[in-house]
Amino acid sequence: MKKLLLFVLAIGFGFTSFSQANKVVFMGAKAPEAAVMEMPPQQNSSTIIASEVPTTKTEILNGRATSFVPIGQSGNAYGFYNNSRTYVWADPNLNSVVFTHRMTGGVEVEGNSRLAYDLSTDGGTSWTTNAHVYSPLGPGPQYPDAAGRYPQGGIINPEGNTDPANAHYTYFAATLDGTNGGSWGGYCYGSNPLIETDPTNPSQVNLTTEGDYIRYVPDAFTVAQNGVAWYYDGSVDWSSGASDYTGNIILGRGEIVDDEVVYEERLIEFLDPGNSINDYKIAFAPDGQTGYIVASGTNDVGVAAYSYSAPYILKTTDGGEAWSDATLVQLGGVDG
Repeated sequence: MKKLLLFVLAIGFGFTSFSQANKVVFMGAKAPEAAVMEMPPQQNSSTIIASEVPTTKTEILNGRATSFVPIGQSGNAYGFYNNSRTYVWADPNLNSVVFTHRMTGGVEVEGNSRLAYDLSTDGGTSWTTNAHVYSPLGPGPQYPDAAGRYPQGGIINPEGNTDPANAHYTYFAATLDGTNGGSWGGYCYGSNPLIETDPTNPSQVNLTTEGDYIRYVPDAFTVAQNGVAWYYDGSVDWSSGASDYTGNIILGRGEIVDDEVVYEERLIEFLDPGNSINDYKIAFAPDGQTGYIVASGTNDVGVAAYSYSAPYILKTTDGGEAWSDATLVQLGGVDG
């Protein structure tokens, strides 16, 4: 299974996408801002849809024919900026692609706080769009309780399977539930039989900030080729109104059990408390045994948080049961 990182240009009537080479991008050393990630409240619940749907077009980019395909719909472009995430996932064993996004509508339960995916089972040529898989827990006033934000998704496929009917789509997202200062603090996740898009039959689980599991806005999500899904998030406390890293990361491991994705979570010590951490990523080798967790940050409490940033890596060789201590990958000198 190979993840394709795509830059997605969001426009009012849909999305256009093209693939590029796999890469990990470390953003500048900047503290995440709680307020800027929220969607400004809409003035009404209407959504303007263009009268003409754009047609597929092909251009030559870097010597390759690249097709731009209009897929899906979302009420706005929020969620596609401020750190790259796993929006598009391709499984060559199934010749299938999924794109995870928010939906259209107003600000209440039946609005763009819902989540959906688009599916192609012919390598991206044709698409089934807007398969609804997540709804918030309740109405506003301004935002619904547990409104979905920054969704990620992929395909969980049993080893050796080549039939899309035997695979599952899975999603993972941050939610606005107000338990970690400001608006943030929740996660949601679930799954749906991959090709059951009309109607969908998804599972939905909501998690909230509780005890040492201090949830924020995760960047890291992947599915290993052995059919295990992974997410992780830096445990950053915003209850004071500012970023306060606790020293832990939240790691989730998920598998399909009785037709639904089931996750187990645990806390792992990473950098020292009081430092900065951002730009999370996780990836596994094809065997699903060797994997890496990476984040950029600082690990010197004598240095001002977010004044510089360098990548730190954890490694596993037993499928995620045990992880190494954090190792600094020094870039550009001792100050990162």
